[in-house]
Amino acid sequence: MERTVSDNVKNRRRRMLRRFEYALLVLIAVGLISVGVSCIALQKTFREGGYSESWEEGVDGTTLRDVTYGSRPWEVMNVYVPKELDASKTRGAILFIHGGAWIGGSRSEQQGFARYMAKQGWLTANMEYMLYNKKLSEDEKKEYSVFKVLDEIDMALTKLKEVGAERGYNVEKVALSGHSAGGHLTMLYGYTYKTRDGANPPVDVAFVVPRVGPSDFFSEKILPPDVQDIPDRKLKAGTDFLSFLSGVDVAPQDLRERRDFVEKTARSISPAALVAAAPVPTLAAFGGKDALVPEAVHGQTLVQEFRNLGAKEIADVSPDDPDSIVFDCLVFPNSGHMLSDDPDFLQRWRELFETYAERYLGAASVSELDKK
Repeated sequence: MERTVSDNVKNRRRRMLRRFEYALLVLIAVGLISVGVSCIALQKTFREGGYSESWEEGVDGTTLRDVTYGSRPWEVMNVYVPKELDASKTRGAILFIHGGAWIGGSRSEQQGFARYMAKQGWLTANMEYMLYNKKLSEDEKKEYSVFKVLDEIDMALTKLKEVGAERGYNVEKVALSGHSAGGHLTMLYGYTYKTRDGANPPVDVAFVVPRVGPSDFFSEKILPPDVQDIPDRKLKAGTDFLSFLSGVDVAPQDLRERRDFVEKTARSISPAALVAAAPVPTLAAFGGKDALVPEAVHGQTLVQEFRNLGAKEIADVSPDDPDSIVFDCLVFPNSGHMLSDDPDFLQRWRELFETYAERYLGAASVSELDKK
Protein backbone atom coordinates (compact mmCIF):
# COMPACT_ATOMS: atom_id res chain seq x y z
CA MET A 1 0.00 0.00 0.00
CA GLU A 2 2.79 2.46 0.96
CA ARG A 3 4.59 1.67 -2.27
CA THR A 4 1.42 2.33 -4.29
CA VAL A 5 0.94 5.72 -2.62
CA SER A 6 4.60 6.58 -3.21
CA ASP A 7 4.36 5.54 -6.85
CA ASN A 8 1.24 7.64 -7.29
CA VAL A 9 3.01 10.69 -5.86
CA LYS A 10 6.00 10.11 -8.15
CA ASN A 11 3.75 9.64 -11.19
CA ARG A 12 1.84 12.77 -10.34
CA ARG A 13 5.06 14.76 -10.01
CA ARG A 14 6.36 13.31 -13.30
CA ARG A 15 3.18 14.35 -15.13
CA MET A 16 3.26 17.78 -13.49
CA LEU A 17 6.88 18.36 -14.45
CA ARG A 18 6.22 17.31 -18.05
CA ARG A 19 3.30 19.73 -18.27
CA PHE A 20 5.36 22.46 -16.71
CA GLU A 21 8.32 21.77 -18.97
CA TYR A 22 6.11 22.22 -22.01
CA ALA A 23 4.37 25.30 -20.60
CA LEU A 24 7.67 26.91 -19.63
CA LEU A 25 9.17 26.28 -23.03
CA VAL A 26 6.14 27.88 -24.68
CA LEU A 27 6.21 30.79 -22.24
CA ILE A 28 9.90 31.45 -22.77
CA ALA A 29 9.55 31.12 -26.54
CA VAL A 30 6.64 33.56 -26.66
CA GLY A 31 8.38 35.93 -24.24
CA LEU A 32 11.61 35.96 -26.18
CA ILE A 33 9.81 36.53 -29.46
CA SER A 34 7.75 39.32 -27.91
CA VAL A 35 10.89 41.25 -27.00
CA GLY A 36 12.60 40.49 -30.29
CA VAL A 37 15.12 38.01 -29.01
CA SER A 38 15.84 34.63 -30.54
CA CYS A 39 18.61 32.27 -29.48
CA ILE A 40 20.83 33.61 -32.27
CA ALA A 41 20.01 37.21 -31.39
CA LEU A 42 20.73 36.44 -27.74
CA GLN A 43 24.26 35.36 -28.53
CA LYS A 44 24.68 38.33 -30.88
CA THR A 45 23.58 40.69 -28.12
CA PHE A 46 26.19 39.33 -25.75
CA ARG A 47 28.85 39.76 -28.46
CA GLU A 48 27.83 43.23 -29.63
CA GLY A 49 26.01 44.75 -26.65
CA GLY A 50 29.13 45.44 -24.63
CA TYR A 51 29.46 41.96 -23.20
CA SER A 52 32.31 40.68 -25.36
CA GLU A 53 35.92 41.12 -24.34
CA SER A 54 39.11 40.73 -26.34
CA TRP A 55 41.44 38.10 -24.95
CA GLU A 56 44.89 37.13 -26.13
CA GLU A 57 45.85 33.82 -24.59
CA GLY A 58 49.12 34.07 -22.70
CA VAL A 59 49.11 37.86 -22.89
CA ASP A 60 45.93 38.78 -21.05
CA GLY A 61 45.96 35.60 -18.99
CA THR A 62 45.49 31.85 -19.18
CA THR A 63 42.23 30.01 -19.83
CA LEU A 64 41.71 26.63 -18.20
CA ARG A 65 38.91 25.04 -20.19
CA ASP A 66 36.44 22.35 -19.12
CA VAL A 67 37.65 22.13 -15.54
CA THR A 68 35.49 19.46 -13.92
CA TYR A 69 34.04 20.19 -10.51
CA GLY A 70 31.80 17.11 -10.29
CA SER A 71 31.08 13.75 -11.89
CA ARG A 72 28.12 14.71 -14.10
CA PRO A 73 28.81 15.75 -17.71
CA TRP A 74 27.57 19.31 -17.26
CA GLU A 75 29.58 19.93 -14.08
CA VAL A 76 32.39 21.85 -15.78
CA MET A 77 33.66 25.41 -15.86
CA ASN A 78 36.26 27.61 -17.50
CA VAL A 79 38.75 29.34 -15.23
CA TYR A 80 40.52 32.55 -16.23
CA VAL A 81 43.87 33.12 -14.54
CA PRO A 82 45.26 36.69 -14.70
CA LYS A 83 48.62 37.12 -16.35
CA GLU A 84 50.35 38.40 -13.23
CA LEU A 85 49.69 37.81 -9.56
CA ASP A 86 48.56 40.87 -7.65
CA ALA A 87 49.14 40.43 -3.94
CA SER A 88 46.07 42.54 -3.12
CA LYS A 89 43.80 40.36 -5.27
CA THR A 90 44.85 36.77 -4.64
CA ARG A 91 42.41 36.30 -1.74
CA GLY A 92 39.33 36.85 -3.88
CA ALA A 93 37.73 35.21 -6.90
CA ILE A 94 34.59 35.75 -8.99
CA LEU A 95 32.18 33.09 -10.28
CA PHE A 96 29.80 33.91 -13.16
CA ILE A 97 26.51 32.02 -13.61
CA HIS A 98 24.62 32.09 -16.93
CA GLY A 99 20.91 32.57 -17.49
CA GLY A 100 18.37 30.66 -19.55
CA ALA A 101 15.18 30.23 -17.47
CA TRP A 102 16.73 27.30 -15.57
CA ILE A 103 16.31 25.13 -18.69
CA GLY A 104 18.94 26.44 -21.12
CA GLY A 105 21.86 28.80 -21.64
CA SER A 106 25.61 28.29 -21.62
CA ARG A 107 28.68 29.45 -19.71
CA SER A 108 29.90 31.11 -22.93
CA GLU A 109 27.33 33.88 -22.35
CA GLN A 110 29.33 35.05 -19.32
CA GLN A 111 32.73 34.69 -20.98
CA GLY A 112 33.10 38.40 -21.72
CA PHE A 113 32.45 39.39 -18.12
CA ALA A 114 34.82 36.70 -16.81
CA ARG A 115 37.58 37.82 -19.16
CA TYR A 116 37.06 41.48 -18.33
CA MET A 117 37.38 40.95 -14.58
CA ALA A 118 40.34 38.58 -15.07
CA LYS A 119 42.08 41.35 -16.99
CA GLN A 120 41.56 43.56 -13.93
CA GLY A 121 43.54 41.01 -11.94
CA TRP A 122 40.88 38.72 -10.44
CA LEU A 123 40.75 34.94 -10.68
CA THR A 124 37.41 34.25 -12.42
CA ALA A 125 35.33 31.35 -13.69
CA ASN A 126 32.08 30.74 -15.59
CA MET A 127 30.24 27.52 -14.84
CA GLU A 128 27.73 25.12 -16.32
CA TYR A 129 25.11 23.65 -13.99
CA MET A 130 22.09 21.36 -13.82
CA LEU A 131 19.38 22.47 -16.26
CA TYR A 132 15.91 21.04 -16.51
CA ASN A 133 16.05 19.83 -20.10
CA LYS A 134 16.41 16.70 -22.23
CA LYS A 135 19.94 16.09 -20.98
CA LEU A 136 18.49 14.95 -17.66
CA SER A 137 17.22 11.44 -17.13
CA GLU A 138 13.66 10.98 -15.90
CA ASP A 139 14.97 10.23 -12.41
CA GLU A 140 17.09 13.39 -12.45
CA LYS A 141 14.10 15.44 -13.56
CA LYS A 142 12.08 14.14 -10.62
CA GLU A 143 14.87 15.23 -8.28
CA TYR A 144 15.41 18.65 -9.85
CA SER A 145 15.23 21.86 -7.81
CA VAL A 146 17.24 25.06 -7.64
CA PHE A 147 18.71 23.77 -4.38
CA LYS A 148 20.46 21.04 -6.37
CA VAL A 149 22.10 23.84 -8.35
CA LEU A 150 23.14 25.62 -5.14
CA ASP A 151 24.92 22.40 -4.14
CA GLU A 152 26.72 22.50 -7.48
CA ILE A 153 27.81 26.07 -6.80
CA ASP A 154 29.36 24.81 -3.54
CA MET A 155 31.22 22.20 -5.58
CA ALA A 156 32.32 24.69 -8.25
CA LEU A 157 33.68 27.08 -5.61
CA THR A 158 35.54 24.25 -3.91
CA LYS A 159 37.21 23.39 -7.22
CA LEU A 160 37.93 27.05 -8.00
CA LYS A 161 39.63 27.38 -4.63
CA GLU A 162 41.77 24.31 -5.41
CA VAL A 163 42.69 25.53 -8.89
CA GLY A 164 43.57 28.93 -7.50
CA ALA A 165 45.78 27.47 -4.78
CA GLU A 166 47.76 25.57 -7.40
CA ARG A 167 48.56 28.91 -9.04
CA GLY A 168 49.25 31.03 -5.99
CA TYR A 169 45.73 32.31 -5.27
CA ASN A 170 44.75 31.56 -1.68
CA VAL A 171 41.05 32.24 -2.25
CA GLU A 172 39.29 33.14 0.97
CA LYS A 173 36.19 34.86 -0.39
CA VAL A 174 34.24 35.09 -3.61
CA ALA A 175 31.78 37.23 -5.47
CA LEU A 176 28.97 35.74 -7.55
CA SER A 177 27.44 37.35 -10.62
CA GLY A 178 24.74 36.08 -12.95
CA HIS A 179 22.21 37.10 -15.58
CA SER A 180 18.46 36.34 -15.41
CA ALA A 181 18.08 32.83 -13.92
CA GLY A 182 21.78 33.11 -13.10
CA GLY A 183 21.03 36.34 -11.25
CA HIS A 184 18.35 34.54 -9.26
CA LEU A 185 20.80 31.74 -8.37
CA THR A 186 23.44 34.33 -7.50
CA MET A 187 21.18 35.99 -4.94
CA LEU A 188 19.68 32.77 -3.63
CA TYR A 189 23.14 31.35 -2.98
CA GLY A 190 24.52 34.55 -1.48
CA TYR A 191 21.63 35.04 0.95
CA THR A 192 21.45 31.39 2.09
CA TYR A 193 24.92 29.86 1.61
CA LYS A 194 25.48 29.47 5.35
CA THR A 195 21.98 28.41 6.37
CA ARG A 196 20.36 26.22 3.73
CA ASP A 197 20.00 22.48 4.35
CA GLY A 198 23.06 20.59 3.13
CA ALA A 199 25.11 23.75 2.59
CA ASN A 200 28.83 23.17 2.33
CA PRO A 201 30.36 26.54 1.38
CA PRO A 202 34.13 26.40 0.93
CA VAL A 203 34.56 30.19 1.14
CA ASP A 204 32.61 33.24 2.25
CA VAL A 205 30.54 35.27 -0.19
CA ALA A 206 31.85 38.84 -0.22
CA PHE A 207 29.14 40.30 -2.47
CA VAL A 208 26.71 39.38 -5.26
CA VAL A 209 26.02 41.03 -8.62
CA PRO A 210 22.66 39.89 -10.04
CA ARG A 211 21.56 41.20 -13.45
CA VAL A 212 17.81 41.06 -14.17
CA GLY A 213 17.52 38.32 -11.55
CA PRO A 214 13.98 37.29 -10.46
CA SER A 215 13.75 38.14 -6.78
CA ASP A 216 10.10 37.71 -5.85
CA PHE A 217 7.77 34.75 -6.47
CA PHE A 218 4.85 36.22 -4.54
CA SER A 219 3.43 37.74 -7.71
CA GLU A 220 -0.37 37.62 -7.93
CA LYS A 221 0.05 35.52 -11.08
CA ILE A 222 1.57 32.81 -8.90
CA LEU A 223 -0.13 33.48 -5.56
CA PRO A 224 -3.48 35.21 -6.17
CA PRO A 225 -4.80 36.66 -2.89
CA ASP A 226 -8.32 35.24 -3.31
CA VAL A 227 -8.46 31.81 -4.94
CA GLN A 228 -11.77 30.40 -3.76
CA ASP A 229 -13.56 31.10 -7.04
CA ILE A 230 -10.60 30.51 -9.37
CA PRO A 231 -10.63 27.08 -11.09
CA ASP A 232 -7.63 24.78 -10.61
CA ARG A 233 -6.67 24.97 -14.27
CA LYS A 234 -5.99 28.71 -13.89
CA LEU A 235 -3.88 28.19 -10.77
CA LYS A 236 -1.77 25.31 -12.03
CA ALA A 237 0.78 27.38 -13.95
CA GLY A 238 1.76 29.17 -10.74
CA THR A 239 1.77 26.13 -8.46
CA ASP A 240 3.61 24.03 -11.05
CA PHE A 241 6.24 26.76 -11.30
CA LEU A 242 6.75 26.75 -7.53
CA SER A 243 7.00 22.95 -7.59
CA PHE A 244 9.53 23.02 -10.41
CA LEU A 245 11.92 25.45 -8.73
CA SER A 246 11.52 24.34 -5.12
CA GLY A 247 11.29 20.58 -5.58
CA VAL A 248 8.25 20.64 -3.27
CA ASP A 249 4.94 19.32 -4.63
CA VAL A 250 2.49 22.25 -4.61
CA ALA A 251 -1.06 21.84 -5.96
CA PRO A 252 -3.81 24.40 -6.66
CA GLN A 253 -5.83 23.06 -3.75
CA ASP A 254 -2.96 23.98 -1.44
CA LEU A 255 -3.61 27.64 -2.20
CA ARG A 256 -7.06 27.22 -0.67
CA GLU A 257 -6.32 24.88 2.20
CA ARG A 258 -2.61 25.34 3.03
CA ARG A 259 -1.81 28.92 2.14
CA ASP A 260 0.97 29.13 4.76
CA PHE A 261 2.66 26.08 3.23
CA VAL A 262 2.54 27.60 -0.25
CA GLU A 263 3.90 30.94 0.95
CA LYS A 264 6.70 29.18 2.82
CA THR A 265 7.60 27.37 -0.40
CA ALA A 266 7.57 30.63 -2.38
CA ARG A 267 9.69 32.31 0.29
CA SER A 268 12.32 29.56 0.09
CA ILE A 269 13.09 30.46 -3.56
CA SER A 270 12.50 34.25 -3.41
CA PRO A 271 15.75 36.13 -2.75
CA ALA A 272 13.89 39.28 -1.70
CA ALA A 273 12.20 37.32 1.10
CA LEU A 274 15.55 35.96 2.30
CA VAL A 275 17.86 38.95 2.12
CA ALA A 276 17.15 40.19 5.65
CA ALA A 277 18.71 37.08 7.18
CA ALA A 278 22.02 37.58 5.33
CA PRO A 279 22.21 40.94 3.53
CA VAL A 280 25.54 40.53 1.77
CA PRO A 281 26.57 43.58 -0.30
CA THR A 282 24.57 43.56 -3.52
CA LEU A 283 24.96 45.34 -6.85
CA ALA A 284 21.78 44.73 -8.84
CA ALA A 285 20.77 45.73 -12.36
CA PHE A 286 17.35 45.72 -14.04
CA GLY A 287 15.95 46.81 -17.38
CA GLY A 288 13.34 49.58 -17.36
CA LYS A 289 11.65 47.94 -20.36
CA ASP A 290 12.18 44.31 -19.37
CA ALA A 291 9.02 42.29 -20.09
CA LEU A 292 10.44 39.00 -18.79
CA VAL A 293 11.68 40.12 -15.36
CA PRO A 294 9.79 43.39 -14.78
CA GLU A 295 11.74 45.92 -12.76
CA ALA A 296 8.48 47.13 -11.23
CA VAL A 297 8.12 43.74 -9.52
CA HIS A 298 11.52 42.19 -9.01
CA GLY A 299 13.65 45.32 -8.86
CA GLN A 300 11.40 47.44 -6.67
CA THR A 301 10.71 44.57 -4.28
CA LEU A 302 14.44 44.02 -3.80
CA VAL A 303 15.04 47.76 -3.37
CA GLN A 304 12.32 47.94 -0.73
CA GLU A 305 13.74 45.02 1.25
CA PHE A 306 17.17 46.63 1.37
CA ARG A 307 15.62 50.00 2.17
CA ASN A 308 13.84 48.41 5.13
CA LEU A 309 17.25 47.29 6.39
CA GLY A 310 18.67 50.80 6.13
CA ALA A 311 21.05 49.94 3.28
CA LYS A 312 23.33 52.58 1.76
CA GLU A 313 25.00 52.86 -1.63
CA ILE A 314 28.67 51.92 -1.65
CA ALA A 315 29.69 55.52 -2.41
CA ASP A 316 28.12 56.56 0.91
CA VAL A 317 29.88 53.92 3.01
CA SER A 318 33.45 54.25 4.24
CA PRO A 319 35.80 51.35 3.46
CA ASP A 320 36.47 51.28 7.20
CA ASP A 321 32.78 50.65 7.98
CA PRO A 322 32.13 46.89 8.15
CA ASP A 323 28.67 47.19 9.67
CA SER A 324 26.63 49.17 7.14
CA ILE A 325 24.50 47.20 4.71
CA VAL A 326 25.49 48.07 1.14
CA PHE A 327 23.17 47.95 -1.85
CA ASP A 328 23.26 49.58 -5.27
CA CYS A 329 20.64 49.14 -7.98
CA LEU A 330 21.03 50.40 -11.53
CA VAL A 331 17.91 50.58 -13.69
CA PHE A 332 18.83 50.67 -17.39
CA PRO A 333 15.99 52.95 -18.58
CA ASN A 334 15.91 52.05 -22.28
CA SER A 335 16.84 48.38 -22.03
CA GLY A 336 14.91 45.15 -22.05
CA HIS A 337 16.02 41.85 -20.61
CA MET A 338 19.51 41.95 -22.14
CA LEU A 339 20.37 45.44 -20.78
CA SER A 340 21.82 46.18 -24.19
CA ASP A 341 20.47 49.66 -25.00
CA ASP A 342 22.13 51.82 -22.35
CA PRO A 343 25.90 51.80 -22.93
CA ASP A 344 26.48 54.55 -20.37
CA PHE A 345 24.72 52.47 -17.71
CA LEU A 346 26.74 49.42 -18.72
CA GLN A 347 29.93 51.40 -18.20
CA ARG A 348 28.68 52.59 -14.81
CA TRP A 349 27.79 49.02 -13.88
CA ARG A 350 31.32 47.86 -14.75
CA GLU A 351 32.85 50.66 -12.69
CA LEU A 352 30.70 49.75 -9.71
CA PHE A 353 31.55 46.06 -10.14
CA GLU A 354 35.26 46.92 -9.94
CA THR A 355 34.65 49.15 -6.92
CA TYR A 356 32.82 46.34 -5.13
CA ALA A 357 35.62 43.91 -6.02
CA GLU A 358 38.35 46.18 -4.70
CA ARG A 359 36.36 46.96 -1.57
CA TYR A 360 35.22 43.45 -0.66
CA LEU A 361 37.60 41.02 -2.35
CA GLY A 362 40.97 42.72 -2.30
CA ALA A 363 43.09 44.87 -0.10
CA ALA A 364 42.54 48.14 -1.91
CA SER A 365 43.43 51.36 -0.15
CA VAL A 366 41.09 54.30 0.25
CA SER A 367 43.07 56.20 -2.41
CA GLU A 368 42.56 53.37 -4.89
CA LEU A 369 38.83 53.40 -4.28
CA ASP A 370 38.71 57.17 -4.70
CA LYS A 371 40.01 56.76 -8.24
CA LYS A 372 36.71 55.15 -9.11
